[in-house]
Amino acid sequence: MKIKLKSSLFLFCSLIVFDLSAQNIYPVLITKSGLHSGKIISYNDSPNSTVTNSLPDTISTEEIKNAFALNAIYIDKSKGIQKLNINEFEFMVVESQDTTILYCKSSLLTNNIRKKLKKIREDAYIYFQRIKAASDAGLEYKVTLLAFYTK
Repeated sequence: MKIKLKSSLFLFCSLIVFDLSAQNIYPVLITKSGLHSGKIISYNDSPNSTVTNSLPDTISTEEIKNAFALNAIYIDKSKGIQKLNINEFEFMVVESQDTTILYCKSSLLTNNIRKKLKKIREDAYIYFQRIKAASDAGLEYKVTLLAFYTK
């Protein structure tokens, strides 16, 4: 009984810490012309918990073709803004009936991802998901997905 209670308490505390830290981490796509943060909404689902979701933001096919990196920005109320290092993420494109999934182990988009973006057409959904990042101090974070819809 003690083991079950301790593990449940640990899980509960972990979820609270995850929820509180997740509200301050924002993924950012970098293109030749600037940064694109997508549409991120946050709302309180209880007094101690904030839910953060990403909605697809519209981006032109020309703009997405110039993407070259993914970053995450961490906003700490006591330390200010900090760039996180992307360790890995999953890239997914949904076009009509075709879905492509590629993986990346750094913040720079792989050649395969960049090739896919160069061929992207209108009405495609692009997702940067399962993003894992770390601070310079070695703390690891799961980052909210970043979604785009091409026009």
